[in-house]
Amino acid sequence: MGLYVNSNDFEGQDTVAKDKFSVSDLDKYIDQYEVEFLQELLGAELYSDFATDFAITGVMPTAPKFQEIWNPFAKDVDCNLIRSEGILKVLTLLINFEFIRDSKIKANIGGVNTNNQANSEPASFHETNIYTNYNSAISSYRAIQWIICDNPNDYDWDKFNGQHKGSNAWI
Repeated sequence: MGLYVNSNDFEGQDTVAKDKFSVSDLDKYIDQYEVEFLQELLGAELYSDFATDFAITGVMPTAPKFQEIWNPFAKDVDCNLIRSEGILKVLTLLINFEFIRDSKIKANIGGVNTNNQANSEPASFHETNIYTNYNSAISSYRAIQWIICDNPNDYDWDKFNGQHKGSNAWI
């Protein structure tokens, strides 16, 4: 179970199969990626401030500037709609991408193997929503960074050093 995300947060668009075997694997992905993705989104110093603020409640941030980017939002700007599903959804979609992408291949005592169910055939990635989910996450990721960089509410974002992420295409 992560600091910000838990396996119950994966529902709807970013759902993953959750059984006694996969939940522990999903928890490992959450532990591995949630802080990494937030540090990329916000930069190391701003993430540290975010983490300190979030720890007050353990459920959501308390500072208004962090609440603004934690929660979903939509803004009309120069005939463009800038929309974010919020940080939690960004995290679940990005972790979903990593988890699903890696779930076909497993390392075990017999070496690295392709997962194969008895009565099923694996779908190719272009038949899944893996890239749609990733691009949806990146759209919200960019909107959050827009809020920080454009700073429409005049918050102090001086410690921001987030990293740009691009969309993914699979044709």
